[in-house]
Amino acid sequence: MPSSSRRSDHARVGPGHPLDRLDAKRVLVVGASGHGTGAAVAALAQRRGADVILAARSARGLDAAEQLLSAPVKRVELDMTDADAVQAAISALDELDHVAITADPGQPGPFLEQPLAGAHDKFGKFWGTFHVARAAAPQLCEGGSLVFTSSVAAEAPAERGAVLSAVNAAINGLTIALARELAPVRVNAVAPGYMGSEGMPPAALLDAERWAQETLPVGRLTWPEETAAAIVFLMTQPTMTGVILTIDGGLRVAR
Repeated sequence: MPSSSRRSDHARVGPGHPLDRLDAKRVLVVGASGHGTGAAVAALAQRRGADVILAARSARGLDAAEQLLSAPVKRVELDMTDADAVQAAISALDELDHVAITADPGQPGPFLEQPLAGAHDKFGKFWGTFHVARAAAPQLCEGGSLVFTSSVAAEAPAERGAVLSAVNAAINGLTIALARELAPVRVNAVAPGYMGSEGMPPAALLDAERWAQETLPVGRLTWPEETAAAIVFLMTQPTMTGVILTIDGGLRVAR
């Protein structure tokens, strides 16, 4: 796998090396819209010293994400389901160190009644991840990585969640295959469980928190900042690749 000539500090780690730092690294966050996981990844990466680039479908979403940041960043309006647009936009960014993809495929739907168009649209998360990875991989510097966002739904499907389970299982498979094919570029994924969000209606959030207290071993939901911490962790760990890092509050062991 070709990579940039610019040497990464991760190529060789010695005693005292600050593994959690991203000083001077160029980090592209795709799906950085609103105050969700992508925005949280961007904010954390920036605090760790990274030069962050935000990409999302709308200027409004980028505006909201940028509110979480402490300094201005480069922004790109990008629909990751448009392969040609993705290729053109990422090619224009030159060298990158890490790329995080944080797209959300939407809500579950009944297998037999769900409109086929809606089911097909949910696979936009997979194809968007595919497009970004394909465009970005040749531009990653030595020690660089791709971090995808999957979901625990790949292993523990929600009720009426067959399509979402399939989408996220496909991303898990892509992660493992690309970790081998794109080496030495590292490819990993984070698979969160049910997440809380400031954007949820208060009644829905209360119901979700009650469910988590009654169901999950940890007794609480996962929040975007915690998912973001897992994504940045995978960026900064130089020997982790092909990993699906699940942060589900113990859902899999509770079933």
